[in-house]
Amino acid sequence: MLDIIEREIAADRFYVQNFANDGEKFVAWYLRRVLLRTPEETRQEITDGAHDKQIDAAVVDDDARKITIVQGKFIKDNLVDAAPLREVLAAWLRLQDLDSLQKDANARLRERLEAIRRAIDDEYELEFELLTTGELTSAAQDDLRAFATQMSEFEDFPVTFQLVNTEVLRTRLAEAESKELPIITHSFALTKGKYLQMDIRGTRSIIAALPLKDCLGIPGITDGRLFRKNVRQSLGQNNKVNKGMRHTLEGERIQDFFFYHNGITALCKKFKLDEE
Repeated sequence: MLDIIEREIAADRFYVQNFANDGEKFVAWYLRRVLLRTPEETRQEITDGAHDKQIDAAVVDDDARKITIVQGKFIKDNLVDAAPLREVLAAWLRLQDLDSLQKDANARLRERLEAIRRAIDDEYELEFELLTTGELTSAAQDDLRAFATQMSEFEDFPVTFQLVNTEVLRTRLAEAESKELPIITHSFALTKGKYLQMDIRGTRSIIAALPLKDCLGIPGITDGRLFRKNVRQSLGQNNKVNKGMRHTLEGERIQDFFFYHNGITALCKKFKLDEE
């Protein structure tokens, strides 16, 4: 993935002519190739530089009614520590007081803050993304979970937090390049007596109870690819239903998770059931 990014940046004069360093070029590449922003939008939305207040880009997508705040870390070493996560947390805290942030920000960020203010007033979804070509250390992964929970539970300023690492980048780039999504192929180990096969007017289907940890291993769960064609994407961690799911998982009745929540309905082109 790193080779692809470097090669595409080097081959396009847009990045050299408009952005000062590798970090800015990386975020600009992400906006153009993955978020499909126009060159004009990309130039406006990059806010990196002195007094950027840990906000490298601020994207306001009116079609999706979504604000995306990007903090990018373009590194060639493999591991990323917790410092970038703290920068995202700092940006989240500063955005809660737009008037104060407006006074301290650079010119490019000040311009974007006006667009963000209008979008927040119109109740756009707000997401923070840590964009990186590296992988988080174990300690940083622990911090990521803690920060994501903290941000989602703050009801006065609800946001979601997404780690966009190499795996997610590869998936999102493939989606941006093609209207047809990559095909997901996966096998489940079913337990005898815990699944039901049926035929409804010529359509085969299976209802199965699976351990939750097996569901988390389905390709497309962590990066959202499995749900891309759903009319309603994830509502984040701060809505009533997802708070209830977490309450079940952390509570005394975790064994009843199957009965409290209705699981995943996934349509497929074909499946094969091995009766053994």
